[in-house]
Amino acid sequence: MSKYNQFFPFKRLTQEIGKELIIRENLYSGAFCDYIADLNYGVNWDSNLVIHGLGKIDLQTSPQGNVVDLCCGDGRLTKHLHENGYNTYGIDYSKEQIQRAQMQYPHIEWVSADLLNEEEFLKKSPDLPVSAAVTSSASVNCFHTREELETFLKNTQLVLGKRGCSYLLLPVFADEAIPIFKENFVGKTLCHPFNRKLDNENIMAWLSLLYDDKRESLIQPVLITTNGENSSIQHEFCYSIDRIWTEKDLLDITSNLGWKLKFNLSSNVIGGGADRMPFTLLAFEF
Repeated sequence: MSKYNQFFPFKRLTQEIGKELIIRENLYSGAFCDYIADLNYGVNWDSNLVIHGLGKIDLQTSPQGNVVDLCCGDGRLTKHLHENGYNTYGIDYSKEQIQRAQMQYPHIEWVSADLLNEEEFLKKSPDLPVSAAVTSSASVNCFHTREELETFLKNTQLVLGKRGCSYLLLPVFADEAIPIFKENFVGKTLCHPFNRKLDNENIMAWLSLLYDDKRESLIQPVLITTNGENSSIQHEFCYSIDRIWTEKDLLDITSNLGWKLKFNLSSNVIGGGADRMPFTLLAFEF
């Protein structure tokens, strides 16, 4: 963080808070679960895009098959699939996100598994027919290297392919999103007040968004302040890095895997409370 001058306020604050600061490894634990949920509240454009994409695929050969939501998080897309009549379940590596999904949607099956571990993926996922696999918007950005992303795609084919799956639908940033990142994500400090809905507690988040062109990544330090037990103030900090994969990247990797692009759908959307960003739904057949 210290190499970015824009992040000086966060460096100063984290030093002053010192030992009382709780460090989170990612944005899917602690109070950051509420932060992400608040950012995504009411967001359904990607769910609608995936549903539209599924409608273009002939799934009649496996009418009882599931549509599996990979990297499901707290189940926003999985819930939408269920409401649209699909048999579905969600898989995510984050136990906290899966627990949150189970609390909110107990009627849907949830699985905590590392999708980069083929053996664990196979062992923990339900032994049920699968028609297609999907992800929500920019879920693949949690994979920081090309090797990780390739492993995720290979494991999807190896594990779910054994259960009849031959399609993967995922929304990713369109290639023209990169200039928008460079222009708009310059490291300004922002403030995001929100409410923890479980206990009606007000929370403040200070964050910054900086696109690092050399790393092709979105750097996001976030500091959250909330009331802990006995009304004491609690601070949590996360230094999040998302690798920004675009449709060009995915087409290159899947081409090397021998996958076929069945179709793509473009959508200009508002993602994550950020500026207007172009996305593309890529539908692969393997």
